[in-house]
Amino acid sequence: MFASTSQDGPHRGLTSQRGSDGKLYVSDFSLTPIFDEDGTVAFLMPEANDITALKTTQEELVRREREIRSLGRALINGVCKSA
Repeated sequence: MFASTSQDGPHRGLTSQRGSDGKLYVSDFSLTPIFDEDGTVAFLMPEANDITALKTTQEELVRREREIRSLGRALINGVCKSA
């Protein structure tokens, strides 16, 4: 990751880490190379944003959508059988 970041520009991805409280936290993490006057990578600038609540909400939406689709299929099957 670090080699490709310095050669190809910024690297971005999701990381998961367990906090001291034991909970799993998800971060949107990026490393951006900072170049000196010669065009050499001087250092990598890290940035991380906690997106745990966003990921939890997305997972809940997916779960509810599956549940609604399942109920819809059950309803259609029930209507078709009684007709």
